[in-house]
Amino acid sequence: MTDIKLDIDDKHGPFSRGERLAFQIPAIRKMTGIFLYLDSVTETAHGYHVRLHTAVTLEDYEIIILQLMLGSDWARECWNYGRVLNGESMNEWNVLFEKKWKRGPDGSKTVISQERRSWLSVVFEIGFALSSATGAFKQALRIR
Repeated sequence: MTDIKLDIDDKHGPFSRGERLAFQIPAIRKMTGIFLYLDSVTETAHGYHVRLHTAVTLEDYEIIILQLMLGSDWARECWNYGRVLNGESMNEWNVLFEKKWKRGPDGSKTVISQERRSWLSVVFEIGFALSSATGAFKQALRIR
């Protein structure tokens, strides 16, 4: 099993309700034969963290390519690519932080961003599920 982790920095654009991801996942399946399954969506300060998985074992560079194709933050994926080039293992390079801190001048740490389940993340998951179901239904009936 391979984990796919997306950092989507867009709360109100085309990714905001999961429909675009629901379109992309079947397209990737059709083009590559890779089945992706949604695990969870959490809201962050700037967007969402989306966790998916596939039963197929993928190379590190294939994971990065998939994450880019699915709309993950391009800068994060550039950092991931650098980490892979430096030989870091998957547990070290493909990270989504549940919390981010800022260190104060006195050394104290303040949480500046934290993942959370919210109504927006639930709407994202519902939008994904409905779009996926509608797409599968249309495909089964050959509706365009």
